[in-house]
Amino acid sequence: MLERKNDISIYIFLFKIILSLFFSFFISFLLSRIFYKDRPFVVGIKNNILCHKLNSSFPSMHGSISFTISLSYLIWTNSRFRVLMLFPSFIICWARVFLGVHWTSDMISSFIISLISCMIAGYIWKNYHNLLTNFFKKKINLSRK
Repeated sequence: MLERKNDISIYIFLFKIILSLFFSFFISFLLSRIFYKDRPFVVGIKNNILCHKLNSSFPSMHGSISFTISLSYLIWTNSRFRVLMLFPSFIICWARVFLGVHWTSDMISSFIISLISCMIAGYIWKNYHNLLTNFFKKKINLSRK
């Protein structure tokens, strides 16, 4: 899918990722303001290895970002290696839990938030793809002149 430089599919794919990330950030931000949860090092379960703020651990922004990008790649590309994109996300999540910055439930919620964000972006694309495709075609044609 990502072979040619001026192919419209690249712009469509990037649009879907950016839209998914927007919703992921928005949902994560709202949930972090509504549900406060102490970090593991605050409760005394782990030591604070990282210099981290004493803000809410729920949900993990690192997890949300990495899972959103990985799930976007998994859902919207045809690469045979797309499942491997989830591996770095799981490593990031494991590291954050291991370092005592997040709970496992924070990472599970980040995965769910990312999945919901990709579904919202897919829904928007499904309903407005003609309008958006024409917009990207115009932008590509303008950049070639």
